[in-house]
Amino acid sequence: VYVSAWNATSATLPSGQAITFSYTTSTIKQDSYVFESDYITDVQNPSHGSSNSKIEKQTVTTPHLLAIESDLSKIEFVSSSGRLDLDGGLKLDAINVFSKISNNYTEKYAFNYEYSTASTSNEYNPLNEGFFDKRLRLLSFQKLGTGGSPAQTWQFEFDPVKLPSRRSYAQDHWGYFKIGRA
Repeated sequence: VYVSAWNATSATLPSGQAITFSYTTSTIKQDSYVFESDYITDVQNPSHGSSNSKIEKQTVTTPHLLAIESDLSKIEFVSSSGRLDLDGGLKLDAINVFSKISNNYTEKYAFNYEYSTASTSNEYNPLNEGFFDKRLRLLSFQKLGTGGSPAQTWQFEFDPVKLPSRRSYAQDHWGYFKIGRA
């Protein structure tokens, strides 16, 4: 097991008040190694070549913040599974703030998403897995009205250019879109 991060479990303020953090986990499957080669199998007839592709998967257990709690309040992070762009991934659906003093929710936020679909491009995808053609994007989030207050909504706009598949050759070493490499 390779540990690449540590999660805070608690903090104590100078006043002595304790804050605790709780987590849940999800298990995602992602590419860990991709290799593709072209080679000639018949020396006498070089036009009879072959290619070989291999993709190795790795399983990663990922922590997700579930709640932050103090003596006075609790913030809940509500997630759901079933993402179309990340095998086993979670998405944040809502954030709820609960007051222990008034014994009710004082703030609630809801998140609205959609999936973008990749443009057709040259990619390594021998198994034709659909996760690599989709990207989750946040369209809006809304502060829901509580205690008679009206709801507020924040919306986001995106460049309409379709990005290629996450397995496309049109990306640099770090996976960022690179124009001109199809």
